[in-house]
Order: sequence, then C-alpha cells, then structure tokens
Amino acid sequence: MGRKRKGVPPGRASDFSREKLQWLMGFEDDFRAKDHSGLYNDVTKQFLKRYGYDLPLHENIPGSIDDWNPMNRKSGLTDEELAAENDFQDEIYRALRTKLGNWFRHRFTGKRLHGGALKTILQTMQTMTGRSARPRRKTNVAFYSSKYYTTKMKAEFDTMWNGVKDTLPASVRLGMCQDYVRTCWNKESEEVKAIMEEESEAQYQAALKEFRERHDLPQKTAEEYHKYATEELRDLSEHILE
Repeated sequence: MGRKRKGVPPGRASDFSREKLQWLMGFEDDFRAKDHSGLYNDVTKQFLKRYGYDLPLHENIPGSIDDWNPMNRKSGLTDEELAAENDFQDEIYRALRTKLGNWFRHRFTGKRLHGGALKTILQTMQTMTGRSARPRRKTNVAFYSSKYYTTKMKAEFDTMWNGVKDTLPASVRLGMCQDYVRTCWNKESEEVKAIMEEESEAQYQAALKEFRERHDLPQKTAEEYHKYATEELRDLSEHILE
C-alpha cells in the first residue's frame, strides 16, 4: 500500500490567501445563486477598490478604502500617460476577472474540466496578453490623433497649455487637448480626411480579422489544440518578458 498523500494537491498555489481568501469566501452564497456574470464583475470591482491596481496587489490598500478610487492614479498625468494608465487598468481588470471566475468555479463546484479544458486555457492566455477584447472602430478624430498628435500637434498644444496652466485646474487639460485636436482635424482638407478614414477602416478590418481568427478555436483533434496552444504560449511568453 502506497504512502498517503499529505498537504495540498499538486499544482500552482492559490493566488488568494490569508485576508483575501477570507474575504472571497464570503461570496460563496452569491456564487451559488447562479448569477455568475454579475457576480464576477461586482467582485472584480470590489477587489480592485479594496486592494488597488498596483502589482503585486497589496494585501490592503494604504489609508481608507472608502476614500480610494482608481481615478486617484490618473491625476496630473499627461494625455499619453493617461491613455497608458487606462489601458493598464483595463488589462488588470480583464485578467483579474478571469482569474476570479476560475477561482470561484474551482472552489465552489469541484468540477473537473475535460473536453473544453484546453480551449479555456487558450482563452485565458488571450485575456492575459490583451488579445481577448474585440477591437473597436476608432472615430476619425481619434485615429487622426493617434497618428499625428506626437509629430504635428503636441509641441503647439504644450505651448498653449503652458501659457494658461497657472490659471486653470489640471483637470481641464485633457478636454482642451481634445478640442485642439478636433480643431486641427476640421482644418484638414477633404482629401486628407478621406485618406484618414480609409486608413482607419483598413486598420480596424485587419484587427477584426485577426481577432476572429484567434477566437475561431478548433473543436476537433488534440493535435489542432496543440498547434494553437503553441502559438498562444509564444505570444504569452513575449508578453511576460515585456
């Protein structure tokens, strides 16, 4: 008779322990109420409010939880820094929601995944690398800004802002910048606008095509799953190294 296995089951340690674990365990009744989509969104928002966006996630956020919100991280940022912060928070939210959903299902159902296991893993990889979100079509002004703001507009707008920043709150800077970019767009010729619209649509269609191909996961053989897993692992490793 072999030795009796002791300790925790094999595999990675839980992402949630100590105070986090106790807090999450309090949602067991909500999970069993079956409204999982609403629960995952609600718990993810509460988790980020409770522990913050910084990685590794703190055991408790400094100060009062009630006084903290993600907007505090955005004060005083430049337009480019604000865009990067928004992308960062969206990425953290999606990855955390996936992780919490997996944790709840594993903790409170005890079901083992069989046929769809690798498909779920692939989708999780796509979420972690930011590839799971369906691409959105940019407005003409947004595409124009993404292409030309740094090279054609930033210097002039910075000069404008420096001339008024001592008399205006920092919170109006983003709105002023958006108005300035829109003014520049309106001054462009119809020919330039038409070119921008064509480029924007082409970029969107290319991103949409890639999205559909990535989410058209095979439903057939293990060999096909292995091929897709290899591709996703390569992208995931590059994302982690970055």
